[in-house]
Amino acid sequence: MARVSAAEGIRYGFGLLGYLLGVFIFGLVLTIGGFVLIRNSPAIGIIVVLLGGVSLYAGIFGTTYKVIADAVDKGNRGQGSTPTAQKTAKKQSSGTQTATKEPSGAETATKQK
Repeated sequence: MARVSAAEGIRYGFGLLGYLLGVFIFGLVLTIGGFVLIRNSPAIGIIVVLLGGVSLYAGIFGTTYKVIADAVDKGNRGQGSTPTAQKTAKKQSSGTQTATKEPSGAETATKQK
């Protein structure tokens, strides 16, 4: 398992906070703008409100995906760092593999008769 230092976690958290703040502001501007537009043009206003809501929703799912992907990447990069993981990898790489032999033309002709 890969370890994360406190400084690295805080740095990652602030980066994620910046992303979420940007998504929130973008979605909020669209949503408020849509409500303002509803007074003059209800159809366009509703579409803009929906776009704001969808962008907020997509931002939340995008954040979840990023956190999971970053965690998996961090774990995979730290996988070979422990002695147990190194022994397991060495055992797996030294396993014997059997090669399959393709039949020659004479063997194929004999089987067909």
